Amino acid sequence: MNWFKSLFNNENQRRRVRPQSPLVRTEKFERRLCLGRMVAPQAEPAQPVAQESASFNTGSVNQIPTDDGSSHASFGRSSLQPGTIQQVNGTTTASVDPAPLPIQTPVGPQIAQAIDSDLGSALTDTPIDSAGASEPSSAPLQFNSAQISTSPGGAMPGTLAPSTGGGRGGSAPSTTPPVRTAASAEMQLAAKGESAVGGPQDSSGSKLSAQDLAKLGLQFDADGNAIGLGNKIGTHDLWWKDASGPTTVRYDFRNQNGFQNQITDEQKALAVQALQDWSTATGGQIVFVQDTTAPESQIINIGIGDLQAVGYTGGASVISLGGGQVTLMPDGSFNDAGIAWLDASQKWSMSNTGLNLSGTYDFYTIVAHEVGHALGFGESMPTVTPDIMTDPYQGPLNAAAIAHAVQHDLMYIQPVTGEPTTDFALLPMNDPGGTLISTDVQQLLARAAGASTTENAIIAIVDRNGEILGVRVEAGVLAQISDPATLVFAIDGAVAEARTAAMFSNGSAPLTSRTIQYISQSTITQREVQSTPDILIGDSAAQMASTVYGPGFVAPIGLGGHFPPGIEFTPPVDLFDIEHTNRDRTTVAGGRFGIDPAYATTTLMAPESYGTAQNSGLLPEAQSRGFGTLPGGIPIYQNGILVGGIGVFFPGPKGFADFEQGFKQGTGQTEQELVNSRLALEAEFMAYAAVGGTSQAAPYGITAAQFGTISGVAPVAGVGLPFGFINLGGIALPIYGPGGPIGGLQTVLDTGKTLGTTQHVNANGVVEITGGKPNSGADQPLNGAPDGFHRTGQPVANGWLVQPHDAAPGLGGLTASDVKQIIEQGVDAANYCRAAIRLPFGSTAKMCFAVCDTAGNLLGLYRMPDATTFSIGVAVAKARNVSYYNNPSTVFNTPKDQVTQNGVAFTNRTYRFLAEPRYPSGIDGTEPPQFSTLNDPGINPETAENLGAPLAASNYMDNMSSVAGHDAFVPESNFHATQGPNQNGVVFFPGSTSIYRNGKMIGGLGVSGDGVDQDDTVTFVATINYMPNSHVTRADQVFFGPPGFDEAGYQNQIRLPYIEFLRNAFVL
Repeated sequence: MNWFKSLFNNENQRRRVRPQSPLVRTEKFERRLCLGRMVAPQAEPAQPVAQESASFNTGSVNQIPTDDGSSHASFGRSSLQPGTIQQVNGTTTASVDPAPLPIQTPVGPQIAQAIDSDLGSALTDTPIDSAGASEPSSAPLQFNSAQISTSPGGAMPGTLAPSTGGGRGGSAPSTTPPVRTAASAEMQLAAKGESAVGGPQDSSGSKLSAQDLAKLGLQFDADGNAIGLGNKIGTHDLWWKDASGPTTVRYDFRNQNGFQNQITDEQKALAVQALQDWSTATGGQIVFVQDTTAPESQIINIGIGDLQAVGYTGGASVISLGGGQVTLMPDGSFNDAGIAWLDASQKWSMSNTGLNLSGTYDFYTIVAHEVGHALGFGESMPTVTPDIMTDPYQGPLNAAAIAHAVQHDLMYIQPVTGEPTTDFALLPMNDPGGTLISTDVQQLLARAAGASTTENAIIAIVDRNGEILGVRVEAGVLAQISDPATLVFAIDGAVAEARTAAMFSNGSAPLTSRTIQYISQSTITQREVQSTPDILIGDSAAQMASTVYGPGFVAPIGLGGHFPPGIEFTPPVDLFDIEHTNRDRTTVAGGRFGIDPAYATTTLMAPESYGTAQNSGLLPEAQSRGFGTLPGGIPIYQNGILVGGIGVFFPGPKGFADFEQGFKQGTGQTEQELVNSRLALEAEFMAYAAVGGTSQAAPYGITAAQFGTISGVAPVAGVGLPFGFINLGGIALPIYGPGGPIGGLQTVLDTGKTLGTTQHVNANGVVEITGGKPNSGADQPLNGAPDGFHRTGQPVANGWLVQPHDAAPGLGGLTASDVKQIIEQGVDAANYCRAAIRLPFGSTAKMCFAVCDTAGNLLGLYRMPDATTFSIGVAVAKARNVSYYNNPSTVFNTPKDQVTQNGVAFTNRTYRFLAEPRYPSGIDGTEPPQFSTLNDPGINPETAENLGAPLAASNYMDNMSSVAGHDAFVPESNFHATQGPNQNGVVFFPGSTSIYRNGKMIGGLGVSGDGVDQDDTVTFVATINYMPNSHVTRADQVFFGPPGFDEAGYQNQIRLPYIEFLRNAFVL
């Protein structure tokens, strides 16, 4: 991690003294508003840029010449500034007077070095030897001759002209001045795209030495390959390692502070086994001896009973506690006093097998964990390799996990001198996530219905996996919708809202459907909202001809694309078109994602429609509606643990989401009017009150925010919401209600007073509601429910969901070792990456990682504890997207998919940039880019509303549709490829890269779980040794857009983005 701190922080320091293109701010956002185009000081002498472009679909692409010594942004216009337009070799160029640079910049024949880019110069492809000398490129890069015209300067057709020293065109060879030595070596660490030590050589043959890299903090295996970062920063020495002989540690099984020790003989035997395994892991340097007479200050007391015995009176999320203190005695020996105390109220397994899928915990694992605390080990960050000190509980572990802790983990205590003491801190083992039981579900549905006097809503509850646990359809809806297909479709609207809350929230921060809409800023068309996928099932021709068939998104209609919403000349920030994702099915061979059963560690259920056999069976081929981003989706926390989500939705007579948002075509409604309609606010209040509101808002001046009995229905035990502030880009996100956390919550509470009920605040400041209709309508049937209507939730699996394994022959050559290394490096980075969506400030990210081969087969899937569950499907889709799109052998079905030649390395950040409503990103008054659905027929590109009557679905499903439009209407496709099992949609936000070896693409990596810049940062770290090298063209080495210059002299074409880093990304 020292390497990361050096790499990112040093690069950020360099940026502070370096002028940047104004549009860097547009893509990166820099956590401040972009106020439009600025004329920035010129970064360096600008050389003529050859304009060798021809029109290609909606724009044209211009390859950056191989000799580009310029400093530039990976997203932003070229370094050209307004200046004189002139002719160079018959080609239009622009020249300006040079401006001095405060620091030296590498120049010479290299692929567009991204010094000011979001990647920093860490992605420079120019080989750097240990002295820092730049090696010349051996040949110009090839480019598609159909897209770039032959230069009058003499280049061969289909190539760019050879470059001159520091220039942008011409034919004379150049000499290469030296570049900075030490700084360049650090910044260029990951440039090669292959093993930095002992890996394949570039044609130039130069690279960093092992000694150089070791100084930067990377670890290497016996073959010299980087193997990740480890977590040894600040490691304390094992206190027993310098003892002259074995150290005796005493233990016993005693009562604790007057509370009975309920440990059984079977449990004692398992505890002794755990002690023996600890002794073995230390190489016999620690020997455990039971001592029934020694004072408590000289033993580790192991027991099971009431946690009050060790002073704990908190919630049920803690299942055990342990700690200790080591004292160096006058005779040079060590005394260890400690406690390992487990909660007797939990269900304990003695078999050391199976997963925690039924609220059962493995006794051996927990007691071994707490003994580790008694010995002085702290909590371990989640690692790919099982570690006994990992918290929260991850399922049964064995002696190998103890050995891993001894070899790798941190000691949080060191010996003290003086008298032995029992005064020491205890550390808890936490439950990774509880579950709602069926009776809780029934109660919550009634509470939501009872919070209002209206009877026109549908209420759905899901667990953290997104599995449906219960549905209430109120009386007014049942009277209005009698068709089963329409009813299923309408119910899926409420399910979409519930899933958003459950699958985007995490254990420390509630994210609601309102929050996700605010940050995603998707382009949602009227045609997409006023549609349903549940008609004409089985008749594809009729669906194509239908003017009603479509995705039926539950989202506000509009362009989106600004953050904050509605503020002109600001770019989007995260999760663009998130509504499209997680609409895959389990009907493919092998279940969800087509996983090879031989490597699956758990059964992954897709977020299916209510109508499928997985749920009700009313409409087996029904399609889910993705994620809902209208208000009304609220997470459910029980005893402080995220256990699911509740969604409230007003479907109207057709189930379309335009009804709830009060949409009126052609009236110029703003996004804020749509998401704050009367029904949207009512839905939000009903969901909020049902889950008890929050007791944590009083310090912020909001009283009466907690809800007790609602229309005779008591609160569910332990259920209540956290309250806090989540800032993104310096802007407080709305959680409950519009506006900031305080004003938004007050708006929700005020809405509740207008719904025809009576509210009373009791002596404890808790609101009680009377007069609602908790029995309105009926709960809907669910397969597998004990009572036929309500199910108990299931925990979310962690760790390896798909074990790493080799790719099949001919599918890239990734090995299980490659997959494991990539994901291990990613987990290491996430453990230190500053999170955007977690509380408190300074928390680190939790991610999901997916690796696939060149055909999209999953070779490894890993979820860190508490990672957002929507990220499982998103990570898989990202990996498959880049593996398909960047493969030189891919034959695209339509030019709509392709903006440059095959094999150029794009990422999902690139796809987003090409799918947003404006190009460049966030700049109002510009045309939509090639992938945007605003290019599709029948759509008003200024409002996303219909132009006249709605058109047939075929306009959005054939090969002439946009990428984003096609993805909305054809959920399980990879761009316009609709055949093949390994497809689950396109993701239009960052966190991916193709995987390369020796310049050859061998697979894809998808990362998801936090802000998209966090996803990108972790992606880059994960693929150290696997990034594209100098023989692969990246997206940020390609210009895209209409040719020519605007009225101010700016070049119209700009670079596409590839990967972007956070500033000060790591908590070190």
